[in-house]
Amino acid sequence: MGSNFSSFTLADEADRKVLEAKIAARLERDRHENGTSYSGGIGMKDCILLDSKIFDDADAALEYLQATYDDKWGPGGAVRLRSPARIDPPGKDETMLRKEIEAGAMSPPSRRVAEEILARVRAGKSKTRGCAGCGSSIATSHIRSVHCPVCGADFVSTEADKAKLARLAAELERRQTRLRVLEAARQAASRKKYGETTRWLVGGWCSS
Repeated sequence: MGSNFSSFTLADEADRKVLEAKIAARLERDRHENGTSYSGGIGMKDCILLDSKIFDDADAALEYLQATYDDKWGPGGAVRLRSPARIDPPGKDETMLRKEIEAGAMSPPSRRVAEEILARVRAGKSKTRGCAGCGSSIATSHIRSVHCPVCGADFVSTEADKAKLARLAAELERRQTRLRVLEAARQAASRKKYGETTRWLVGGWCSS
């Protein structure tokens, strides 16, 4: 049997017993809707531990729960997640940058460079390509990847190809870093402007 990470959020409660009761009710609702045997839902948890950690970033909070409460037979966890009461919409620079990154995700650097290499190989005059890794000779018409079908080594990429891939990957990383900076700045400005609210992120790995 496998496991599935399941999570949900709840508004903060000043009374801890009220919070625990709402969490218990959510687990019971999941059992009612998805069953009690290997459903992969949060209802598979018998216990949720209220963790002392507080996060300002939802992704970081999720990663923490996934890493800390990783036993599908053990308890789940709940951490507090602070966020601005209201978030201003992204500016022009952030919007354009996100669109560029999303467009690039449809054709990542590794795929684009590989497609260029394979097109070049097929257009060449040679009927075969040799692999320095295992000594195999592969018919050009059978090459579907930059990796040798026998040993798995990259046997058609040139140093220029590898340099181009590294350059494109570095550019993508710069864009992603810039986007994270813009998002963080907008979050901080919104928090200062509108105040913040606190929710609980509840989750755990569940048997499925």
